[in-house]
Amino acid sequence: SPFICVKFCEILSTNGINTLHILDSLSNHAKIYRHIMLDLKRSPGREAYPGDIFFLHSKILEKYGQFSYMFNSGSLTGLPVTAVQKNNISDYITTNLISITDGQWFLSSDLRIKGLYPSLDVNLSVSRIGNISHNTLFIYLGRKIRELISDYIVLHEAQMFIPLSKSKALLYLRSSKLYSL
Repeated sequence: SPFICVKFCEILSTNGINTLHILDSLSNHAKIYRHIMLDLKRSPGREAYPGDIFFLHSKILEKYGQFSYMFNSGSLTGLPVTAVQKNNISDYITTNLISITDGQWFLSSDLRIKGLYPSLDVNLSVSRIGNISHNTLFIYLGRKIRELISDYIVLHEAQMFIPLSKSKALLYLRSSKLYSL
């Protein structure tokens, strides 16, 4: 159960140890919880999940953070993982997790199949606090890096079917070096 793991990580954290808790997979946790509640004849909510599944997941995820060094506490970092079907990030559990967390990395099976590693989809991966906490230079560089990675993905597919112009080939070479980092 995710609750037992969070409690164990809390104990370690209060003893000054920095912890990382990877919650794999909260979508499976939600499905099991849904089956238990349906067997108990509890009324289902959206997509047949119990109405309190959002509350349960938020209760787990709100326990993570950096705690005061004055009290000899470590950090408690949570990394929730959920599986999506056919790159559909609009299902109930995924949208719940997106709304609870400060952003997400989206790893695309389509990019993995095309041989692009890491298969990080820069268009669906976001951070809601990134622009607030960074200065203007970091924001500008982040935007340029995302553009180059997007260009690389498009040009990687295009160069298989058509020859690239010199400017596009140079852009592909530059962006491929960045992507390989």
